[in-house]
Amino acid sequence: MKSKITQKLAGNNVLIFPLKSLLFFLIFFSSSYFNSFATVDPTIEFTHVPAFGCSANCYISGKVHNCPNPTSHKIAMYIHVEGNGWWTKPTFANPLTTINSDSTFSCNIVTGGCDKYATKICAFLLPNGVTPPACGQCECLPDSLGIISIARQCTTRYGKQLNFGGLEWWAKTSCGPVGPNSCNFSDSNAYVDTQGRLHLKLEKRYGKWYCAEVVSKQSFGYGKYCFQVSYPLYNLDRNVVLGLFTWDYPCFQGHKEIDIEFSRWGIQSDPNAQYVVQPYTLPNHRYRWNMPSGVTNSTHIFHWEPDTVKFLSVNGLNCSPPYDTIHYWQCTDSIPTDSTENVRMNLWLNDTTGPSNGQNVEVIINFFKFEPTVSVKKISTIIPEKFHLYQNYPNPFNPFTNIRFDISRPSHVKLIVYDILGKEVTTLANEKLNAGIYEVNWPATTEDASGYPSGVYFYRMVIHSDKLQTGDFVDTKRMVYLK
Repeated sequence: MKSKITQKLAGNNVLIFPLKSLLFFLIFFSSSYFNSFATVDPTIEFTHVPAFGCSANCYISGKVHNCPNPTSHKIAMYIHVEGNGWWTKPTFANPLTTINSDSTFSCNIVTGGCDKYATKICAFLLPNGVTPPACGQCECLPDSLGIISIARQCTTRYGKQLNFGGLEWWAKTSCGPVGPNSCNFSDSNAYVDTQGRLHLKLEKRYGKWYCAEVVSKQSFGYGKYCFQVSYPLYNLDRNVVLGLFTWDYPCFQGHKEIDIEFSRWGIQSDPNAQYVVQPYTLPNHRYRWNMPSGVTNSTHIFHWEPDTVKFLSVNGLNCSPPYDTIHYWQCTDSIPTDSTENVRMNLWLNDTTGPSNGQNVEVIINFFKFEPTVSVKKISTIIPEKFHLYQNYPNPFNPFTNIRFDISRPSHVKLIVYDILGKEVTTLANEKLNAGIYEVNWPATTEDASGYPSGVYFYRMVIHSDKLQTGDFVDTKRMVYLK
């Protein structure tokens, strides 16, 4: 029997909902309504970055987004000077930068020392009352910053830039002794000749020895790194070091540093070459050997995979087999995972008093080449409207499957395969790609496929746009391999 209220409503031709349905409708509507106003995490944007080498009034400017009460927060700023570590800015005494009511901020990042040569600048958003850790020549940014900050942003700036091997590089310079080993570095000690070869010079000027180092702008990840050297490395002075390696700013996993180094480290009777996967103090992470005399042109390779690093040195300038092998070695323990590391080549002094013979040194790097472990193919230049990761085809698959994805604007793309336990199996892509449609096969070949067990796998794509604070994309999909 209907209540009087129900009867009256019914008499007015009002649609009657059962009480449970009405309650569900209200809950669903309110949930959907408020979810449309879901909180967005705060971000930091740099609106002006002073040029490398700026020595006065060098203010970095920016704006905080999605922070309802900007004046209740402050910015902790840090700069990284190559070889000299991280520094708090503007000063130790004033480590925090005020955020204006319009969400903008400005910080002077050159207040002395070698600040003008800082290559990396990072800003952290902190609530008022939180004191940031101080840095003065810190090797790494303190881990606590990741806990106390609610947003971060970093940028890189470059000094002298070079084009070598079809890639962009920048040359290191310093205003005083910096690492490695408190050497002076000059960007004039690195240049590319008319034949496209890179020259690294070690020379004495005005009573000081100056060293050379170049750094790739691009991060490559897993794959084959090949360095061709035109220099009789056996004759390299015992106090001089030639380094061919990868290195990353974060400190974990030994800076992702994989080294091919030529030096006797000051002792003439010592071996003159070594392969290293840092930290070198771990068991079986360093192997020393002798580069033979009489070899003027040589090629030095390391092939970096998730579970191994294989080193190879060969006679002649040749990045592809067949090889005239000089030496081979591999490391299979505690291999660093790829991240944001860059390639570096340097020529420096183990003994800062100079080469034992007092002579200048000039080494020619004839060529550098990187070959990714897996080849990502661009199959269309059509610019997609958005980022998208497709389901692999076929699925299930044997012996391999195709993974396709869309890139709507130039971005850094990382595509990784995991097993059912969440362990990383391989990296299919870790590179910057232009807008377009791409595909990659996994496993790459029938031979590779034989090395993977049947079962469930997952592939995950992470995309960072040029402005890291916007447009990030992450997606994961499942696939099945059946033998």
